[in-house]
Amino acid sequence: MPAYPEFGTADQVELDAAAIFQITRHLHDQFPRSAGGILLGMELEGTIEVTETFPLPPSASEGDGSNLRSKAILEYQSQMIEQLKQVGSDTQIQGWYVSSSLGAIYEQSFLDNMFFYQQQNRDAVMIVHDVAMSRETSTLVLKAFRLSQQYLSARRENKFTTESLETNNLDFHDLLEELPIRVHNSCLTNLLSTQNSQQVPTLKQLEVPNRTLVENNIEDILDSIDDFNYDQNNYNYYQRQLIREKQKVHAWQQRRRAENAALEAAGKPTQSVEEWKVLFKLPEEPSRLDNLLISAQLHEYCEQIEELAAVASTNLVAPKF
Repeated sequence: MPAYPEFGTADQVELDAAAIFQITRHLHDQFPRSAGGILLGMELEGTIEVTETFPLPPSASEGDGSNLRSKAILEYQSQMIEQLKQVGSDTQIQGWYVSSSLGAIYEQSFLDNMFFYQQQNRDAVMIVHDVAMSRETSTLVLKAFRLSQQYLSARRENKFTTESLETNNLDFHDLLEELPIRVHNSCLTNLLSTQNSQQVPTLKQLEVPNRTLVENNIEDILDSIDDFNYDQNNYNYYQRQLIREKQKVHAWQQRRRAENAALEAAGKPTQSVEEWKVLFKLPEEPSRLDNLLISAQLHEYCEQIEELAAVASTNLVAPKF
């Protein structure tokens, strides 16, 4: 069994331009279906260098995400790495890349897959490419994440109770840690970028974000609010049940103390006040991980719509100058 993942020491990710092209071409071709692949490279002096990637079969992204860790996918992954060794490519796994739409990444399957890769390599990262946002804003939306130290500490305890979250100082902002991305270009790529930067902007660059995309984003926000309320209602129900049971325990303890006082006055042995632990069972606190995931996803959706609004405002004002 792999060792429990320790927190990585790398502090940035360097993506080769060719690797970015491989990632974006694959994910754009598969959109709107979810897709993903493997990152290959090396870790050097605190930088995760990704020089090569390869896509995974569509079955890896189906279902609840656990297929990524299935025997068939791992065998396919090993075969691809053996073939890449024959052509002299980097073959050390540095994590995996995945597509998203409007920042939808905060799911249990993402955390489980990230945990799996960080078991193999503590510096493993997840590269997320938001295809919908990239197409709408005409910019490359790439982010690099890894599990935070707070999340790993809470998961090591195998519980996400309120007490555990407070002990590990974990809230929805701290589920994942984002690492800065640096792009490594060849000399020819730099020359092409310089030439393109001197081109006159087109009218397409001044278009405002698609209305349907904004509406979908708002619908995602409303769905997340509904999920949050449902989870919060379950937690409130647990708290009410806990209060009722504690009141019963307190009433029982009061009666037992009164009985013990009478027994002690009669010179008879008293009974244990702690016997309530056998007679009563307090409800267990539900995991708060779902609440963290929903809150983090809701925050991400709000940031996405803020970015869309910023693009729209800029493009509406720009023609006036």
